[in-house]
Formats: sequence, C-alpha cells, structure tokens
Amino acid sequence: MIISRSYFKGLLDIPNIEDTAPNSSLLGNVSELDLFIREYERDYLIKALGYSLNKEFQSHLEVVDGQTEQTVRPDAPQKWKDLMDGKEYSKDGKLVNWRGLVFDDNGDQKSPIAPYVCYHFLKNDLSRWMGTGIQTEKAKNSVKADPAPKAVAIWQLFYRMTVENVTDEVALFEFIEDMNDLDETTYPHWIPYRFGKRNIMGI
Repeated sequence: MIISRSYFKGLLDIPNIEDTAPNSSLLGNVSELDLFIREYERDYLIKALGYSLNKEFQSHLEVVDGQTEQTVRPDAPQKWKDLMDGKEYSKDGKLVNWRGLVFDDNGDQKSPIAPYVCYHFLKNDLSRWMGTGIQTEKAKNSVKADPAPKAVAIWQLFYRMTVENVTDEVALFEFIEDMNDLDETTYPHWIPYRFGKRNIMGI
C-alpha cells in the first residue's frame, strides 16, 4: 500500500488507531482501518487513474527492505516519480505545484488517498449490521454529534486534492491533464471516474 495509518491526523483523525498493545485483542480501529486502506486505496487509484494506467503505475512500485509502504522504483521513468512525489511546473506563465500522491507537510504525511479512505471509513461507521438490520449505534453517557459536517469537509478535501483546486497547488486530475497537454503519451489511456461534489444531504 502507498499510505498507512500515519496519514490519519487532524481533520482525518480516527480514534484508537495506534497499535500500542500488539498482543491485545482490543486494538480499537487498527485492523479495521488497515482493511479500509487496502480496499479504498485500490479503489481510489483505479477510479482516479483508470484500470490500465493504474496497472502500469503499480508495475513501477516496490517495498524497500525495512519499510511497509510502496515507493516508486529508482529505475522507473520520471513520470511515475512525478506522479508519486510531485512536481513544480509552469502553467499559463506562472509556477504551479502538484504535491504528489504522497508528500510531507511540515512533518505530517499527507495524500489525496487518505481523505477518500477516511470518508468511506466514517460513512461505514455511521451504521452497523445488527440482527434486525442496519441500525445506528448509540454510545452510553455521550451526546450524539452529527457526523455529516465532518464527512462533507473530508470529501471536500479529497475533491480539492483530486479533481479541482482553486490555488496554484493543482489537483491530481489537473496535473495529469497538464502533462498530457504537453505530451499526450505521458499518461496514456487515462480514463478517470467522474467524482461529484457532496453536501450534507448526500453523504
């Protein structure tokens, strides 16, 4: 996998994901989040890049000894390093920046994949399968907070990082379009999924 639990901080914070008791059977959200990362990272990459382009991208990844996350192989073409690690380039006479599929932001690891995973984790956590069907769980001695605003904020972050950004830090789709405008063979057969915007009524 490209990302890990370390990407879930700040807005994306999910309680009880630190594996501080590896021999305990009470690991909170650790195992569940790992499953969501595995499933929804793949889902994100296939939808954002298209099946064919993602397959080619995956063929240039590796896991370095002693590490757990995938990185781009040193001998991979530069375009895959740019996709993963980011690239500054000139667009319409000004300098813009694609930060990458993974990047460091003042010591915090970030990725457009993380809010996508977090959104689906939160959405799944709103309800659980019960013996009588899907029901919302109630916690004892607590006041229920509406999760919709947080879910929408997380989706908006994902959308800005993936589809369209209003700053000079371009989104993934903008970066790929710009590179293909310069050379259509850079990321050939790019067929992205049309992600829509979300609001509280449609999380």
